[in-house]
Amino acid sequence: MRYSLTCALPMFRTKDIGWLALESLCRQEDIDFDWELVVVEEPEDCFSEDRLRSYSERLEAVGCKSIQYKQLEEWIPLAQKWKLIADMSNSFGYLLVAADCYSHPKRLSQTNELLQEYEWTQSPLGPFYNIESDSQCIYDQQLANGHPCCLNMATRTELMRVIPMSDRRRSVDGWIYDQIGMHLLRPPKVGYNKSDDWKRGVDTHGLNNISSGRGSKISLEPAPPFRKAHDDEPSQLSDVVPKDIASRLLELRDAAIARTTYIRMGISG
Repeated sequence: MRYSLTCALPMFRTKDIGWLALESLCRQEDIDFDWELVVVEEPEDCFSEDRLRSYSERLEAVGCKSIQYKQLEEWIPLAQKWKLIADMSNSFGYLLVAADCYSHPKRLSQTNELLQEYEWTQSPLGPFYNIESDSQCIYDQQLANGHPCCLNMATRTELMRVIPMSDRRRSVDGWIYDQIGMHLLRPPKVGYNKSDDWKRGVDTHGLNNISSGRGSKISLEPAPPFRKAHDDEPSQLSDVVPKDIASRLLELRDAAIARTTYIRMGISG
């Protein structure tokens, strides 16, 4: 069976935060198509297959017809995880889902529609929440110094499969975008999600194993590509996620503080 979408979910040391992405997938809206979830992760501080399978019934209720899980024997770079998941996928569209992000409720339905016309889809705006400092700001692609990628990214699975196995560790999304362009011999045709539904989701920082230095930009005085929320934009966590999700994130503050301390001491990376 070929699915409309693959939700590609690479994990690494996500035992405390991996639930966030899954909760957002369980609460998707306007789903009238079948999709699959593919998870790969290392054994260290893992979310685990058992915990993943505990979401099966709720995921199936919103169209998820297949869950694949692969535990790796050892750590591999994120670029290789995206490639591995693409090779495991059987779908038309490929969503790049981060374990520490809460996708807004219409991400799947709107992405599925956009991918019928475009080769790469994304949202130029989105809330970012710093768990450690309990502060929130807005990511704005206009402040990203020309970076072609932003949030809620997706492409077509056939294009994702053309990227090579790589040790790439930084700016992986931009590298994927460039690799697809090299394959097409032109930049991918990009579709921007212009709805206001981005205001009902959030990316988080603090229990993330990528871009660990980003936290200083997500503060009471954010730095580009982040900025303060405008008057008509969500400015706090309770504005962007359900009450129960906000409560669970607030409970993780001590874990986020501890993780930052470990990073500064060179214990964790």
